[in-house]
Amino acid sequence: MHRHVPPHGGRPTRPVPAGDPGAPQTPGDRVRRGGQGRPSGRLIARLAGRELARHKARAALIAVLIALPVAMLCGLGVLQRYEVPGPQDHALSAFGDADLIIEAMAGWSGRCTQESLADTACGAGSVDTVSASNLSRQQQALRSIGDSAASTTSTSPLLPGHPVIPVRTAHVTADWQGLDVAVTVVGADQIRLRTAKVRLPAGATTMPGPGEVWVGKDTAERYGWTVGHTMQIGTASYRVTGLTRVEPLSGPSVWVGPGHPLVATGELSWFGTGAPVSRAQADLLNSHGLAVMDRQAYLDLQSDGPAGDGATVTMLTLSVGVLAALVTATVAGAAFAIGARQQRRTLALLGATGADRRVMQQLVTRQGLVLGVVGSVLGAGLGLAGGNGYLAWIGAHNPYYPPSAQISVGITAAALVVGVVSALVAAWVPARAVARQDVLAGVRHAETPSGPARLPRLGLGLVLSGVVLVVAAAVIFHLGSSATDAQEHTQTLFIPVIVGQVVIFIGMVASLSWCVDRAARGRGGPLGVRFALRDLARNRGRGAACVAASMAVMALMASILTVAGSQDIAETRRYLPQLPPGTAVLASTDAQGKPLTAERAADQIAAVEAELGPVPQRVRSQQLRTCDTDLSDSGLTWCSAMVSVVSTTATRVSPDQGVIQDPDGHRSYTLRAEVVVDDGSLYHLLTGHRATPEVLRAMDRGVVILNPALATGGRATAEITRNQGEDPIDRRVAVFTAAATVGGNRVPALTTRAMAARLAGMPPEKLPLVPGDTWLRLPVAPTSSQIDRINAAIARRTTVQQAFEHESGPAHSYRAVLRWGTLVAAVLLVAVAVVVLALSLSDSRTARQSVAAVGASRRDLKRITAVQSLVTVGIGGVAGALVGVGPIALAMWAQGPAGSWGVPWGYLAALVLGVPVIVAAAVRVLVPAVSPVLRRRD
Repeated sequence: MHRHVPPHGGRPTRPVPAGDPGAPQTPGDRVRRGGQGRPSGRLIARLAGRELARHKARAALIAVLIALPVAMLCGLGVLQRYEVPGPQDHALSAFGDADLIIEAMAGWSGRCTQESLADTACGAGSVDTVSASNLSRQQQALRSIGDSAASTTSTSPLLPGHPVIPVRTAHVTADWQGLDVAVTVVGADQIRLRTAKVRLPAGATTMPGPGEVWVGKDTAERYGWTVGHTMQIGTASYRVTGLTRVEPLSGPSVWVGPGHPLVATGELSWFGTGAPVSRAQADLLNSHGLAVMDRQAYLDLQSDGPAGDGATVTMLTLSVGVLAALVTATVAGAAFAIGARQQRRTLALLGATGADRRVMQQLVTRQGLVLGVVGSVLGAGLGLAGGNGYLAWIGAHNPYYPPSAQISVGITAAALVVGVVSALVAAWVPARAVARQDVLAGVRHAETPSGPARLPRLGLGLVLSGVVLVVAAAVIFHLGSSATDAQEHTQTLFIPVIVGQVVIFIGMVASLSWCVDRAARGRGGPLGVRFALRDLARNRGRGAACVAASMAVMALMASILTVAGSQDIAETRRYLPQLPPGTAVLASTDAQGKPLTAERAADQIAAVEAELGPVPQRVRSQQLRTCDTDLSDSGLTWCSAMVSVVSTTATRVSPDQGVIQDPDGHRSYTLRAEVVVDDGSLYHLLTGHRATPEVLRAMDRGVVILNPALATGGRATAEITRNQGEDPIDRRVAVFTAAATVGGNRVPALTTRAMAARLAGMPPEKLPLVPGDTWLRLPVAPTSSQIDRINAAIARRTTVQQAFEHESGPAHSYRAVLRWGTLVAAVLLVAVAVVVLALSLSDSRTARQSVAAVGASRRDLKRITAVQSLVTVGIGGVAGALVGVGPIALAMWAQGPAGSWGVPWGYLAALVLGVPVIVAAAVRVLVPAVSPVLRRRD
């Protein structure tokens, strides 16, 4: 309050509240700074800090609400960096710490040069086989670079100014329990310059000596070659002195120095450091038959990448950022709306002492800025710590190269900006409303009831506009795009869909007050229910804030679950079985393609029976050996006959079988099945029916097809593969489809020995057959853990990795996303609901005390809080599910055959129905009933 004294010395006017609309706006009504008529920034900052200090719990809750979406976004950024390696990760795998690689040019004709420094391929004029003279020139040029046996670096005379070190790579055979294990030996001074993505043994200062080796940790765990053990390579023994950690799928590896006996005859290359290689320097090396690969050129090639992939990643990042911004702004806005209501008395007193509306509004927005910065920094720290903690856990529990700490600078910066800006926007909206309050009512700490709820024309208009935009985009894309376009240009669909979803979301937020009023119109029920609904209708701003917070989180998680559910359905529909049900196959060839002996094949079956019990049927197939070279020495793997069938009728094909995938079925494609010799026993095992004389006669006249996808009822081409590098011989063969067909792309085509001899073009008595894979009819279906144990036991006995293959159906990898996503959604919904309800219950404490003062029982008071929690969280869950599911489901449908849409109704129902009940029950049990406050009135 203030007393206005006219400048002419007249009688002062009566005290008038500054916040009263009828108050005179004179210069004395405003808080000035330096006589400029603007609110003092220092004063506002001091008042905002005092408010935050007085209400630490409320400030902490709001900061946590802002931090949660920011933490989720930063954590996803860390996982994206780990799951999607960038150009630097690819360069580390190819170059290690080097800047260039020099090696013999493949296909060098004596004249051709490199077209790009990103690879070592010869350009135009290359040859399939390098001549002996050119090969000699290449090796001489490689040796001239420096002494390959020296461990010190040298400067190449062909590439001056670039220190290089020699690297020799050899492929040897190690003995393990009487079995041969193919091992790659890398000889280089890794201490001085890493040449691959490898983590060296801790504390290593020198490379292993002549009788020592380092072994990859995954190799050591697989074969027992741990530190201190001895491994046999050829006729020599080597002691393992350290374990390295390399990338998965690199195979058994051994690491030694460049002068080690194991790499004395290995393939020579040079790794170096220095400035990027010029075109003239590359041409000089090319003239000697050497190729140079430059790290910078390699990075440039990796950075270019496919345009479609980059656009897709950009759209996904933009979508996540937009949704995170909406969630942050809505959740924080709900908290600020309730927090601003709790500051009514403070702001009213400030207005009564002379502050205008701008001061009161800036006081709340300054708190939003402070809490936005604190919450964003806290969320970024939690997200980065959680994501990198998960990566550290991965590194500690696997033997491969440990993932390094990741941070996505762009996503982290965007998350910080999103958090701060969202907090400012979230504070600005309730600040304007509170600044317009009735000052006298605020001073008395009296609640001003909400006005009558009017039809939200603006909100409904936005919702309708968003729905029209989403439906139009989905229909136009569905009708105007082919299957290929749907896969390559999905960003053109998701841009309008995401925009439409945002518009729908904003429209729903604008309509929440009306929705709460309609939901609170119930007049029946117990006293506690009637009081709860009446309080919601009287203070719709508080109820709408709780609904908005739950709706925001539910919309985000419902979108994620809908995408995961659609991908799971698409994965199931695209899946084609590899084997018939109830069967399994054992790969009965080693890494070199040589058939396992009967003893080792029996060891495989023993490993299966140890886990699953006696196997009722087993058949080892007989394959055609069509190579001219002795298979026991050649190690060739594709010396067999394959039946190729061309079809244009099937609608689904397997993309991993080297065929064209065409979901619409408008293109022809090729499927292949290996031809094996059978006397009816394998037919019986695969189909469950004994081979009839008709089946045996069909085998003798051609090949019998069991897979219905290969059925043509006519003739097909049999490809007879001879020696490696030679074109196969094509022969026409009659194809008969068995009456008892079974699905599975691994199912072979069956024929008799006589027909196989005719295919091979030799007499039946001279037909060479070799043992192939072993087929089993299983007594029970194995679990995933049993399959892992079977494969581990087979690997220990035979060195064959992943030999046991069982038809377990679709992987359903997205089921885990659905389960864990639902759990995360439930935790987030409960956490946000609890925090916002805590603020809401604090704000409604006075109203509940008034109800208690007129005689309401403790049970009714608890019922009031529980009903309000159930209604607000329930409305938010339903609204969020509609906003999150509808647009995404339409977008997945619009992709047609390229994508499938599916709503995970069960998971969504569990969230929509379960979370409100859990929150309401928790509030009823944990929130104590308020005591009446009796005020003395004299």
